[in-house]
Amino acid sequence: MGRSRKPVWAQAHRGFESHPLRQFPPKFGVSPVIFWHKLAHWHFRHYVAHLTQEEETILLDACQRPAWLRPLVITAIETGMRMGELLSLTWPDIAADYAHVRDSKNGEARHVPLSQRARDTLTAWQIAQGKAGRPFPIGHTAVEQAYRPAVQAVAAKGVPRVTFHDLRHVAATRLAQRLTPLELARTLGHKTMAMRAGLSVFPAP
Repeated sequence: MGRSRKPVWAQAHRGFESHPLRQFPPKFGVSPVIFWHKLAHWHFRHYVAHLTQEEETILLDACQRPAWLRPLVITAIETGMRMGELLSLTWPDIAADYAHVRDSKNGEARHVPLSQRARDTLTAWQIAQGKAGRPFPIGHTAVEQAYRPAVQAVAAKGVPRVTFHDLRHVAATRLAQRLTPLELARTLGHKTMAMRAGLSVFPAP
């Protein structure tokens, strides 16, 4: 059998890496071949970046079980934190007005501002949970298994099929209404504005 061929963009990238102009454009931090490949991926992949209050209410009503699902989804919508960041939080990481993210995708810790709604949700959940440690002592698989049926249930009511990662896009759209682009990038844990370009944000209707 012949060797499997890499995608054309991957072959072009390998050739580009040996080219004298491999550092262009420096602000992207990757070769133009990789950048445009990722840009095309972002462009053609469908994201849900906005939920109306009615749609959010329907979604949350479907997230009643397990008990941790609703507070987890609300915190995701209010903060824009990644699933892994939310699941890694400990109660000592949560201060009066921010959450300290220690385990971030970009390798850097950061403070994520907490809205009043996020604070109220986490406070109520801590009381209901009645124990120290982590607010959400579960794994990715447990979240997906609990969240997916909720999404399927609300889809029949006309609510967009919003994945858990899409909640981060929804949060970004809302946060963009009151934060500068730099503040938004820092809140979401993006090292560069080029990374920020990979997250869909649309003006709220």
